Amino acid sequence: MGKFSVATRKFFLWFRIDAVSNARFADSERTVTAPRVTGCPPDASKSVSSYFYGMKNFKMERLVKGESFVTKEKGHSMVPLIKSNQEHRLAPTTWEEVVVGDIVYCKVSGRFFTHLVKAKNADKGCQIGNNKGHINGWTKQVYGKVVEVL
Repeated sequence: MGKFSVATRKFFLWFRIDAVSNARFADSERTVTAPRVTGCPPDASKSVSSYFYGMKNFKMERLVKGESFVTKEKGHSMVPLIKSNQEHRLAPTTWEEVVVGDIVYCKVSGRFFTHLVKAKNADKGCQIGNNKGHINGWTKQVYGKVVEVL
């Protein structure tokens, strides 16, 4: 499975493919034709990314409901503030309440991140980036703030 994209591999894990060798992929269209996929929606001709990114975001839903909870993510973009798989507590917030330097859970360009607030602007919202210098973009869709790193 090394030659497949990240979204395709996550699709495999999510839908529990019985036999990967029976799946055929067209990389240009990113479609899947897999007769032995269990749990796959009836229309298997849709793109893999539409299945993966169309899923519900349970963290966002919990934060919108006002819940505070402990979570963790994989990745090294926030080291040394948050290490990979290190637990941290998220509390609900809005983009108006955060300040530059806060670690927030937000949505930028259709993807969810736990990243730093790099700048604020009344028109654009918050500029989001990682701890390595990369900037993801501007957003007003800030759902939670890291209040404690465990």
